[in-house]
Amino acid sequence: MHEVVLDTEENTVLVAYVPTPKDFAIARLQGWYRIPVDHAPNMLRRGKLTHIAFYHPAAFGEERYTIRWYSPVTSLKVRRRVDILPQESLHPNAQKEYYVVGCAEMRELPSVIRSRRPRRPIFIPTTYRKLQTATDINHLFNDSPLENLLWQELNKADIPTERQFDVRAGDRWFKLDFAVFCKTANLGIECDGDRYHMQPEAVEKDKWRTNLLASVGWHMLQLTSSKLRNEMPLSLSMVRESINRYGGLRDPVPMVAIATPKVRMRRNRGCSNSIDPSPSATFGPRRSVLPMIPDTRAVGLVGCYACRLCTTDGGLAALGHIGIGCGIVGGRGALGLGLVVILLVLLRCVQFVYVACLFGHGLLQLRSALGGEHAARGNDVRLPCGALFQRHCDR
Repeated sequence: MHEVVLDTEENTVLVAYVPTPKDFAIARLQGWYRIPVDHAPNMLRRGKLTHIAFYHPAAFGEERYTIRWYSPVTSLKVRRRVDILPQESLHPNAQKEYYVVGCAEMRELPSVIRSRRPRRPIFIPTTYRKLQTATDINHLFNDSPLENLLWQELNKADIPTERQFDVRAGDRWFKLDFAVFCKTANLGIECDGDRYHMQPEAVEKDKWRTNLLASVGWHMLQLTSSKLRNEMPLSLSMVRESINRYGGLRDPVPMVAIATPKVRMRRNRGCSNSIDPSPSATFGPRRSVLPMIPDTRAVGLVGCYACRLCTTDGGLAALGHIGIGCGIVGGRGALGLGLVVILLVLLRCVQFVYVACLFGHGLLQLRSALGGEHAARGNDVRLPCGALFQRHCDR
């Protein structure tokens, strides 16, 4: 269990959501990052920001749902979007104002901070100490002492939760203080001040919000500050009873396994307006040498019909194997290799087709041996394509 840091320091670090590898490349190479003024955290308005870290969403491929890089803040200015991105002058937000956060050279955190579940666009104010010690994104939050207190107790009780988790109900998004994923329904926990619940407007708003969330499978548990401070055992007992009522805890989501390359973060001094498009520079999705399903089916289908017209069932089986093998390799090479085999069939070079058959079978075995996510995907591809080839053989 991770030691919970109940930090009393003031938040001076901001974890920012980076939409695309291109945006991260701008921060890394040009030394700035933009934040819409309308959505900026208060710490920017107060001038308390000293460091900025970067959360990578799904667009970053193997680096998705992680925080690895951070930078000291060198400046903070307000500029229109069109002034900082003049090449995007027709963008709908071109005239809107943005904070332009100056970034020094990127630094790598001691440990990668991961998120078990995808996060919507987020800004997480936190402390430098938490940034340097956290391994899970939930350890970073530091906005509410009351929430930190409950988070500490939930960790001691081995109750896995997601903090500040976004849930969609209809066309609305709601942010839950704590989200607990159970088997038959989900549990949301809210930590609210006693004075807040005395206001009639707040009561009405809570009822409407609770009903909307219940319609999409979320049941809310409201815990007031007095209950949390004075009756924490009772509060935890209520959480446990709710979890049992909803079938117990759902199996935990494993952390995303990512590569840990040691990359030197060097700014391009020679051309400040250029962006290095290489995967190592932008941390975009690395192209896999493994299959894309459309490649497999396309090459396989072409092979089926060519063999059906031009050769025997033996040649058909051979091209069926090589068609799958081509799909396993994927990319343009798959199409080229498939066309070569089809040409061999058309020229009646059956002996070469059988060699291709052995090659394709070898690729299949290699594909299966790779294991993991790719092997599972390979099995999904191989079985339907094999059935397709057999169906054409039987005609």
